[in-house]
Amino acid sequence: MFSILILLVGAVIWFSLKREELPERLQNIEHMQTGGLNFYFRGLNQKDYYLDDFQGKVVLVNIWATWCLPCVEELPSLIKLAQSFPDKLVIIAVTQEDMSVVQNFIKQFGKPGKNFIVGISHEVFKVFAPKALPESYLLDREGKLSEKILGPRIWDSFEWQSKIKQI
Repeated sequence: MFSILILLVGAVIWFSLKREELPERLQNIEHMQTGGLNFYFRGLNQKDYYLDDFQGKVVLVNIWATWCLPCVEELPSLIKLAQSFPDKLVIIAVTQEDMSVVQNFIKQFGKPGKNFIVGISHEVFKVFAPKALPESYLLDREGKLSEKILGPRIWDSFEWQSKIKQI
């Protein structure tokens, strides 16, 4: 019994370390700090986007899922934040779920605007390697990491409005 427990604990540790791919994750963080990060995702409109497409704008990358209650609860405030800064801010809400599931789900939020883009990407999950959902990254106009945000937020609050204005 004890040896089975040791094997299970060892397997969990090995898989978690293997999943991390620490050198790649550190390299991605370095790219975020220097503005050298780029990734690809497909929008619900079937258009392909790259982070570089939004050069010169503040970008908020929000990693979420339809089954994640905190993610769903923060979506309306994310949409309001995007609507408050139509020319300065782009919000990229990325999941790795099936396109049709996300398309049907997102309909309940109406048309959030051109600067709120919902997308599908497995690559984004590899680049950012989120530990939990939601997880967000605020990038400045040069694509440099300004802030990493763990957990849900009230995005249309005075605090976040002020942060976006300052970047």
